[in-house]
Amino acid sequence: MKVLHLIDSGGLYGAEYMLLSLMNEQMDAGMDVHLLSCGLPEEPEKAIEKEASLLNVNLIIWRIPAGFNFTKIKSLSQWIDSNDIDIVHSHGYKFNIMCAFGLKRTKMSKYSTVSTIHGYVHAPFFSKMAMYQLLDKIALCLFDHVVLVNNNLQKKAPFKWLSRKTTYIPNGIPKVESKVKAISSQNRFLAIGRLSTEKQFDILINTMNLVQNSSLTIMGDGPLKADLESLISQLKLREQVILKGFIHNPIQYFSDYDCLIISSSTEGLPIVLLEAMREGLPIISTPVGAIPNVLGLDYQLLCKTEMEKDILANIAHFISMTTEAKQELSLRLQGQFDLSYTSGIMHQGYEKLYQHLINSRKPIAKAK
Repeated sequence: MKVLHLIDSGGLYGAEYMLLSLMNEQMDAGMDVHLLSCGLPEEPEKAIEKEASLLNVNLIIWRIPAGFNFTKIKSLSQWIDSNDIDIVHSHGYKFNIMCAFGLKRTKMSKYSTVSTIHGYVHAPFFSKMAMYQLLDKIALCLFDHVVLVNNNLQKKAPFKWLSRKTTYIPNGIPKVESKVKAISSQNRFLAIGRLSTEKQFDILINTMNLVQNSSLTIMGDGPLKADLESLISQLKLREQVILKGFIHNPIQYFSDYDCLIISSSTEGLPIVLLEAMREGLPIISTPVGAIPNVLGLDYQLLCKTEMEKDILANIAHFISMTTEAKQELSLRLQGQFDLSYTSGIMHQGYEKLYQHLINSRKPIAKAK
């Protein structure tokens, strides 16, 4: 089976880690896997390209000007046909639009198209991003299949009318040998993500102004960095709240913290959630995306809403928990991860989908 993954990556975030984990599993299973990484002309090597090279993935670095380049897309169509690709798998709205409106299937074409929706943030009306989202909605209707990493999206526009050709496949990351998490009473909180509006790190910083004997470290970079630094200064929290910037492979520092906080107003299925579960790091989270399904509605540190008061209430609850209760929570999270959220389990879901699509495209033999 030959698979071509397509992505225009802006860094090493959840979608990139998920894709790298999936490609690694697919190669181990004997699939012929290719990654086409798009960027602007003169753009330097991207982080996902560096990581893909380390995995020995068949990497195609594709640099094109902004906009819809018909000549480049035509050459991509020809390459797909000449290399007998079975599955063209898009990751992101840019390639959703390119695949739907640009790839021309000929009599030679035998491939099926798949798109994975890693997350969805509604763009402001009349913005440039809103126009792309409209095109994306139309494009997804033209795909053979759409994968959602958040099963709650099936009930919402623009995905509810695609229900007949959508599948829920949760993200997964590689399984490692489980280690018992050492639990301390220092209340060292950690948050990880792009410094953007939907992560609600401003709300999280405000809660630290109301919590004593605790600290917060935020790992990530993004457009709100200056605003968050200003907020920390205004609240006089420089000793309590630290912006670390982007950290490569933050898992190596998980042992330095006592709890992960996900304060987002919207998510798909964040990779950092699965990483924390695998390591047995207790988690406080808002009830967004697939998170309630993953943690369970009975999870005691799942916030009722995304509001500051509920995040604060769960931080206070965690601080009040005994060491034994925190240890029990840690072991529960590791058990849930091993059961349902490894990259091997994710790969099985995609392999089953790919095989179904390939079989459905095979001509039915005529009876003699």
